[in-house]
Amino acid sequence: MNSTDLVIECNAIARVLGISQVLVEFAGSEAWNDGSLIRLPEIAAGKVSDDKVAMMRGYTDHETALSLFTDFVFFRQHDKTKADQINYLEDPRIEAAYQQQYPGAWSSLNAMRHVSAQLQLDALAKVPPHLLDWGRLIFGAVKWTASQMMGHGGDVQ
Repeated sequence: MNSTDLVIECNAIARVLGISQVLVEFAGSEAWNDGSLIRLPEIAAGKVSDDKVAMMRGYTDHETALSLFTDFVFFRQHDKTKADQINYLEDPRIEAAYQQQYPGAWSSLNAMRHVSAQLQLDALAKVPPHLLDWGRLIFGAVKWTASQMMGHGGDVQ
């Protein structure tokens, strides 16, 4: 897929399926949403790999779901550490709600999980066990388990 087409697709999905007033930008290497801005990772010009397309489509659906179903005022009332911890349960909740509204989103979120899980496993394999952040690993396991319990985790979990 061409990067220009993917940028147009992601922008349209976030604004048409989500909240039309949200701004969408492509910068940096991470995806996030603060309630008024969806930031998606920057995409290099030219042809985009299938893995990158899967990640971008999944990020777009996930961040769009946050726009629709997350109470950003609630999250702003907590410090970053606590908000990050709560987010481990918020993510599966908003994805489940989004997939009820848009059942086709399951495939993009599942494809994103396949790519993301492999990237996470590759990164973990490089970290000596005594340097692992066990708190983040436990919260990550909770998130994956919650997704599976909500019936939308896909076959990656």
